[in-house]
Amino acid sequence: MSNQDDRKPDLRRTVLELLLDRSDYPTRRFSAAVQAAGLEARDRGLARELLGGVLRRAVQLDAIYEPYCKKRVTDEAVRWTLRLGTLQLFFRSNVPEHAAVHATIQAALRYLRERTGFTHAVLRSLQRKSKAEEPFSTEFSRRRLTVGR
Repeated sequence: MSNQDDRKPDLRRTVLELLLDRSDYPTRRFSAAVQAAGLEARDRGLARELLGGVLRRAVQLDAIYEPYCKKRVTDEAVRWTLRLGTLQLFFRSNVPEHAAVHATIQAALRYLRERTGFTHAVLRSLQRKSKAEEPFSTEFSRRRLTVGR
């Protein structure tokens, strides 16, 4: 990753940094983190949605992606990245599917390192699954969700 990529404000990277830093509750540090990252108002809103959604739905998100993993995910960076990508694929209609996967992986590169391929493969499998499902009719999700393959 180049230095230029490090300087460009990235809302997903900011959310992942908040989730992976265990010094205090992520929601308490949110305002300072987005200000330090230089996020614009629109990006701040989406970052707040993503952070809150991942924290609220963590168990549900785990149940969605775990059937696509051959082994139990124990790495915190992989777990939070999968949760963030899964949330965008299944519960955020304002995020295009390709962006949900690509932007999330790009934001997590510094944390994933050798586990990038695994994380990317799981999110791509979920993306294919989300395309195959019929639209979900409630406001909570844009996709009907079948847990498992």
